[in-house]
Amino acid sequence: MMCAVIGTTPADIAGVAYAAPDFIVRRTVGTGVSDYLMNFWLEIKAMNSIIFYIAMTCASTPFAIIVFLFFYFIINNKKYKNLLSMYDEQGFTLTPLYQFYVAMGFLGSFGIAYYFCRLKKNKKVIFPPDNKETVTIFLNKIDSNYTAWLKNYYLATLTALLIYSIFIILSILKIILDTDIGKVLCSLLQ
Repeated sequence: MMCAVIGTTPADIAGVAYAAPDFIVRRTVGTGVSDYLMNFWLEIKAMNSIIFYIAMTCASTPFAIIVFLFFYFIINNKKYKNLLSMYDEQGFTLTPLYQFYVAMGFLGSFGIAYYFCRLKKNKKVIFPPDNKETVTIFLNKIDSNYTAWLKNYYLATLTALLIYSIFIILSILKIILDTDIGKVLCSLLQ
């Protein structure tokens, strides 16, 4: 068995290893599941600062995407309003949730992009309209110039959401590594 301190063996620090908590000793020889899990946990603990930098990148990237989407929305705002007016002229009504999204402007545009992109592909949406098939036909029939930018907008929104989810997972992992919970998990794995 080798210890976490490079160049030492358990015989060198025998008194220290038994006095110190078990998570200080790193087992490199062993075939048991607990040995494997302990090594895995210690490797994750060693990557603590790497996790921090990856998490910070995953936190700042969605912010940059949202800033980009803000300007993208401003550029395509006329198409957005024309699409909503054409939708209304056909006699279709938005459900209350999507009416709220329209009233929110840019902040609600993510929900409207979800609504139109999913309906255009004839997929399920939350709170679908009563005449879903007719709306799908309408969206596929209108000029793609009005809806093509929404696809990119929607995909960028999903990308930002995915990256932000990774940030949350890494943040929780970092909190676990930095607290006593990580030490308790290490002792449970032995």
